Amino acid sequence: MIKNMIRKIVACLLVIVIGGLLPLQYGKVQAAGPFSGGSGTTQDPWIITTPAQLDAVRNNLSAYYKLGSDIDVTNDTQNSAGLFYNSGAGWVPIGTSSAAFTGALDGGGNKIIGLRINRPATDYLGLFGKVASRGVVRNIGLESINVRGNNYLGGLVGDNAGGTISNVYVTTSSVSGGGMGGYVGGLAGYNESSGTISNAYAAVTVSGGTMVGGLVGYNSSTISNAYATGYVSGGGTYVGGLVGDNVGTISDVFATGSVSGTTGVGGLVGFNNSAYSVIRNAYATGSARGTDSVGGLIGDNFGGAISNAYATGSVSGTGSNLGGLVGKHTPSAPTSNLFYDKNTTGRSDTKLGVPKTTTEMKTQSTYSGWDFTTVWILSSSANNGYPVLLQLCTITYNSNGADGGTAPTDNNEYARGESIKVPGNTGNLVKTGYTFAGWNTMADGKGTSYAEGSTFKLGMSNATLYAKWTLNKYMVSFNVNGGSAAASQTVPHNEYAVKPTSDPTKPGYNFAGWYMDGTYATVFDFANMAITGDTTIYAKWTAVPNSTINPATGSFDKLISAQADVTTTMTLNGNTLTDIQWNGASIGQANFLVSGSMVTIKKEYLASLGTGAQVFTFVMSGGTNPTLTVTVSDTTLSAPTALTATAGNGQVSLSWSGVSGAVTYSVYQGTVSGSYGSTSIATVSGVIYSYTAEGLVNGTTYYFVVKASNAGGSSSNSNEASATPQAGAGTISDNANLSGLSLSNAALSPAFDASTTSYAANVANSVSSLTVTASVYDPAATVTVNGVGVASGQASGPISLSVGSNTITVVVTAQSGATKTYTITATRAASNSGSSSGGDSPSSSVGSGQIGFRVIIDGKTLDQIATGAMTQENKRTVLTAKVDAARLAAQLAQEGDKPVIVIPASTVSSDKVTVELTGDAVKAMEGKQAVLEVQTANGNYKLPAAQIVIDRLASQLGSQVKLSDIVVHVDIVKSDDAQAKLAANAAEQGKLSVIAPPVDFAVTASYNGQTVEVDKFSTYVERDIPLPDGVAPSKVTTATVLAADGKVYHVPTYIAAYDGKYYAVVNSLTNSTYALIWHPVTFVDMEGHWAKEAVNDMASRMVVNGVDVTHFSPNAAITRAEFAAMIVRALGLADKGSTSAYSDVKTGDWYMGAVAKAQEYGIIEGYKNGTFGPAKTISREESMAIIARAMKLAGIDAGISGPEAEAVLGKFADGVVSAWAKQAVATVVKSGIVSGSDQGLQPTSDITRAETAAIVQRLLKTAKLIDNKNAK
Repeated sequence: MIKNMIRKIVACLLVIVIGGLLPLQYGKVQAAGPFSGGSGTTQDPWIITTPAQLDAVRNNLSAYYKLGSDIDVTNDTQNSAGLFYNSGAGWVPIGTSSAAFTGALDGGGNKIIGLRINRPATDYLGLFGKVASRGVVRNIGLESINVRGNNYLGGLVGDNAGGTISNVYVTTSSVSGGGMGGYVGGLAGYNESSGTISNAYAAVTVSGGTMVGGLVGYNSSTISNAYATGYVSGGGTYVGGLVGDNVGTISDVFATGSVSGTTGVGGLVGFNNSAYSVIRNAYATGSARGTDSVGGLIGDNFGGAISNAYATGSVSGTGSNLGGLVGKHTPSAPTSNLFYDKNTTGRSDTKLGVPKTTTEMKTQSTYSGWDFTTVWILSSSANNGYPVLLQLCTITYNSNGADGGTAPTDNNEYARGESIKVPGNTGNLVKTGYTFAGWNTMADGKGTSYAEGSTFKLGMSNATLYAKWTLNKYMVSFNVNGGSAAASQTVPHNEYAVKPTSDPTKPGYNFAGWYMDGTYATVFDFANMAITGDTTIYAKWTAVPNSTINPATGSFDKLISAQADVTTTMTLNGNTLTDIQWNGASIGQANFLVSGSMVTIKKEYLASLGTGAQVFTFVMSGGTNPTLTVTVSDTTLSAPTALTATAGNGQVSLSWSGVSGAVTYSVYQGTVSGSYGSTSIATVSGVIYSYTAEGLVNGTTYYFVVKASNAGGSSSNSNEASATPQAGAGTISDNANLSGLSLSNAALSPAFDASTTSYAANVANSVSSLTVTASVYDPAATVTVNGVGVASGQASGPISLSVGSNTITVVVTAQSGATKTYTITATRAASNSGSSSGGDSPSSSVGSGQIGFRVIIDGKTLDQIATGAMTQENKRTVLTAKVDAARLAAQLAQEGDKPVIVIPASTVSSDKVTVELTGDAVKAMEGKQAVLEVQTANGNYKLPAAQIVIDRLASQLGSQVKLSDIVVHVDIVKSDDAQAKLAANAAEQGKLSVIAPPVDFAVTASYNGQTVEVDKFSTYVERDIPLPDGVAPSKVTTATVLAADGKVYHVPTYIAAYDGKYYAVVNSLTNSTYALIWHPVTFVDMEGHWAKEAVNDMASRMVVNGVDVTHFSPNAAITRAEFAAMIVRALGLADKGSTSAYSDVKTGDWYMGAVAKAQEYGIIEGYKNGTFGPAKTISREESMAIIARAMKLAGIDAGISGPEAEAVLGKFADGVVSAWAKQAVATVVKSGIVSGSDQGLQPTSDITRAETAAIVQRLLKTAKLIDNKNAK
């Protein structure tokens, strides 16, 4: 009964507060100004939805505003880039002490979150600085705010000077007054001049100096229907749980927070200031602690009127004025019906109020004179059994549209501000198409959400929590039944799936629509069938009849006179021809004609193909694609080869190598290279391989080619040969005289004379090099300068000059072989100063110059064999380790064969490490089969001395050079900015990641100003590149060579760990710049394929390429050119060969470089007719012959005898291998690189792309050049 009575009274009397606010009635919103709508009038307020719009309120302090949504200003006030950060001072309050807010702000039940103010020396702080008469703030909440200032501080307003504040709250916040600042409250610092605060609460931690209150610091007006729950502390006087200093009227209020201060500390009010101060219908439950004048309800009541109030909180202090209800009481205005709990307050004084036991305090009869009908209620289920103001609150759970189950029921009644634990879906609420997601303060789910077990805090009135429903979303998938994929969709409940924009395709079938299930009984209607659960939609197919062609074979001869189109006739069976493809790619519409059912492939296109069986696929709109196999032959004569021309007196003698099938040879002549006219100068019999062109002009150079001919036509041109007839040709000259000799930067002394062979020249110290120009008397003679050939009359390359004497030797060799030597002694003056010229010198010493250096030979650490020096080159640090040849030779004499000589420099920080040896030191190491291992922080180099080939270098530098005069440099260099940029560009273009910056490895030999580079080895040479710290081995795919043009290509690499650190072990046949990369590649058509791992590994290493970005076409045949390119890339060679000996491999062909490089290394061979057949598919036995040669280059020893080869191949039922390939095939099989299949070796069958990738990977693994632990 009491519950019904309370509900009726609450329904009649209570003003609805936040969470249940009735919306104000406004006119239609019209967007204008900086706001989201409205015009700023009472009927049409400005609508605020953003922090910037909230800030704009200060621009018109008398207009009308309304929040259209919650406003979160956390980032704007706390982050340095925030709109209201203001160098950390935060929000600037709206309205000041001199220009107050007089308009209206209606929160509309929304809240402002995250407000921050940090202005310790500033007064009048809060969301509003000051609200004056006519100002209205209502229906708004503030959460998670922080206000720090001096005086007049409040979460909502610093000073409410006559304004009306209602239905507001501040929670989970703090307000702090610096030092002894006063007038500090959780909601308002000051409430004066007829200002009213009603239906309000604050759950705020409040601190300050004097006049500090949980809700209001100082009140001289009216506060009603309000409470405060936060902790309140003051460093001075008058501190209260609700109000610090009250000179006005406070009614229907309570406070629950603890309070501490000095003098005048009360659980509700610190100082009830005068006879005009009124407190009625109030209670306090928090503790009060201070020095003097401390009371459970009021600290100091200076004549104020108090009625119908009680206190239960503990009271403590050091002074004498301590009381359970009031600490100090000066009677004046009347007081009545006042009580306190003597058990909980710890007091039993009778200053004011009647002390009662806890039991008595929870008994209604104790409170004589109280109105328990319209003002108070006492219930064991509310406020721990103590009386509460009649506005007890209930909570209702609304099922919010559920179509099953029941909402929870809570029959309890709660005090305002009490916390309630929220239940779950205890009544099993259900709503079709939705999932229960907890509770929300608003039916549309836009309020505050509460999960099961979370805490809901009541406000000032009854509350309703609405079931929160989230709309279900379902997966709609498409079963394409073997066709091309269709993307799945996520569709909300009762909405519609979207029909795929394009129909799926399936070879041999027509798409017949989408159906509800696999029985294909009902068509799926995308426009009208709403989705109410996870759904699968099925593709229906109807078979397409196959097209045929007749004939399915043809032949074509590349001989020009025999060339003819190839035709066939189609039977379409309802399909259409969409394209003709060869090797998986379109041959192009220009290369075939369709006339009705007849198809013609043009002879011009066929002539461009290699010989052998060429398969053309006729791509149809449906069904299986028929194929046409054209056997291409070439009966064209080969061009003559080895044409030579020998000059005579007025004539040139020609000879050449004949070709099979030639009937005649025609000779063509011209005086410009490459131009011979269309008419031959002579035709000789097919059995004659020479001709003498007569009647020629001496001194004129003539160019010749020869063509072979028969009844079928003529061959292409032979190679070009040229000669220059001379008078008296045939007589050998022995004239080795010079006709002229000069220097670029000095004069000869004496002046040149052909008979004088010794000269001197002097140059200044500033001249560091010069060139020599020598002219021969006899054009048939040749000349060298310091052993380097120089054209007669042309300047030599720059010759470096040391300070002091420099000898330059010019040697002239006559046609007969006789020689004459001219010697120049060039003296370079010394520098005027005793030190280096600084910036003019390319190298300046740093540190302490020479440093001690130890060398390790076969594990023994030795001193005195090398010295080290730190220098700088172009602002880069260089460590040079110079090896003493004599001491090294002496030590090597004591060692066995194959010693390892370690230059340890890994602990030295430098951009470049150079090991300097003389040629005789290298020769001594070569004699011992020694390996030089250079260890640096940027990488290690393990170089067999024999791979330097010092004798060959010596011959390149000059025939008379002593090995001891040759300087060999072994360099390991960290990349500079240019190389790093080059690598970055290569990464961007190749869609790969550079894991470690480039490192350059180089070997050079120098003598007397000349330098030659060792850039090619006969076997693989190992380098180690350290992985950067933090890089996992699994994130390194391979090392690549970074070429000077910015291109990268694979070099065999695997990962190893030494002494707890990971290295990329790189094996290369060249010296290059290397970078580590991450380049994972996968192909969708390799899923489930037996060669998936090998193909993806080789693609990631850039050895093989897909037919497009996502497809590899594993079962397609591979051409000879493609196979050669894969082998070249796999072995780490650049596919940049310059010339090819094969007539069908031309400059501009994509494969020319790879074929030329493979030929250079002896990996491939062509056919007897001088062709390579790049477009022909390659058979398995041809591929194994190439693999066998690659094995030898990779150092795999798989020698096999003839009988052993027969035994190996005899294991296969189809082991009939061509005689020329038998040894190679057996070698590859024995090594395990090829193992055959259930069908045998199939030596004459085409090898597929997948088989090639697998074989190439096995080759590299067998050679221990890679592993695949880190490949993706």
